[in-house]
Amino acid sequence: MRRCYNCGKEVSRKDKSEIKEHIPAQNLFAGYSSEYKNNRIVVPSCKDCNNGTSDIDEEFRNFIGVMSNSEELDQISKNTTKSMITLKKEFERLTLDENGNIIGVKFNDRQIKDNHCKIFKGLYYHQYSQPLPQDYKVEATFDPTEYTQMCVHYLQGNFKWDHSGHPEVFKYIIQPFRENLNNPEKKNLQMSSEDSVIVGLLVYNVHHACIVLASNNI
Repeated sequence: MRRCYNCGKEVSRKDKSEIKEHIPAQNLFAGYSSEYKNNRIVVPSCKDCNNGTSDIDEEFRNFIGVMSNSEELDQISKNTTKSMITLKKEFERLTLDENGNIIGVKFNDRQIKDNHCKIFKGLYYHQYSQPLPQDYKVEATFDPTEYTQMCVHYLQGNFKWDHSGHPEVFKYIIQPFRENLNNPEKKNLQMSSEDSVIVGLLVYNVHHACIVLASNNI
């Protein structure tokens, strides 16, 4: 019996309680050719967790679409525009100057961060073949603090990038954090009972990056 990558609930293909969850969501691959969509990470999910993340998936797709300035992301940008026109409530997000010209778009920061945490949990399941233990608190941050910069140097200096689909769409590193680690061969670490912090560096379409921290030091 397998478990949902997010909540840990038992799921089964036989009773159809198991749903495939793409990490990251399929909407980030819109407009890309087939070579960019091969070998995408898929993890088991229960129906509730699968259905409960559609809002944050769309919010993040819109976020990436607004930042887009490349030909490959053109379809995502078109989908973003359609979404914001279809949903009247999205017009409340527009920031206008004194002449009524659009100068910015507001996004739900909490949903963006929840999307990163969801993807982090999916990557953890993919890498370690089990859900992240429930006693770990997961938080995403974009702030370039001294600590997050240390995490970036730790990950990039000791490990190799992995990806889902294609590294130009989504690449990542996720590993336990161990002080004074020297890993010249850049091999993935196995989880240990002494590991209390797990760090992830997630990069999307080369336009956006995020650090995700999971800790059971509560």
